[in-house]
Amino acid sequence: MVLALVEAMSRLLAVVCLASCLVSASIATAQPGMTEPSPPPPPSQPVAGQALPGQPLPGQPVAGPDRDVPVPLSYKKSIIVADSIAGGMMIGGAVLLLPCVFGDGADDDGICAVSAIGLLGGLGTWVVASPIIHLANDNPSGAGLSLLLRLGLPAVGFALAESTDDAVGGYAVLGAVSAAMLIDWFALAKHDAPPAPPPRYMPTVTPTLGGATLGLSGAF
Repeated sequence: MVLALVEAMSRLLAVVCLASCLVSASIATAQPGMTEPSPPPPPSQPVAGQALPGQPLPGQPVAGPDRDVPVPLSYKKSIIVADSIAGGMMIGGAVLLLPCVFGDGADDDGICAVSAIGLLGGLGTWVVASPIIHLANDNPSGAGLSLLLRLGLPAVGFALAESTDDAVGGYAVLGAVSAAMLIDWFALAKHDAPPAPPPRYMPTVTPTLGGATLGLSGAF
């Protein structure tokens, strides 16, 4: 059973690392290239029927802070990186712990203690790192669901593993852990859409050759 679980965890770490690399590559290619800023245009003079520079035209929506600053919709990359670190700690601890479990139990250099600490530390990181990231991104509901998934689904997988043979049990645990991470990454690691701003209105005055033009602009 232990060997099957270690093999399943090794495959899981490979999947997590591959997903982390793909997400990092997609984010890097999505960023626009750096270009030199263009020189500012020369100042223009008021023209009849045209607003002054920097002033909205009649009927033109007024830009606000919530319209100018985009909000990132997903932060799954942070959770994938945390899961990769936790998976590496668990795999390393489990591999180093195998001689202590199936060998003579000698612990002259403290390897067994260090490997056990690494295994338990990786497991704890895998459970609590994602909820902490959700809370840091103002998503308390995602934090609660993430903690429930990361405790509940592996428990179901281990329960199925106890009632089957080693190979099937290892795949049951692998499937449960993978499902918890995939749901966390792609369904929970998202910001709520920002609420629509209330309508805003602003009167405008545009000088013309024969006088001035009054208008009303706003955001709806």
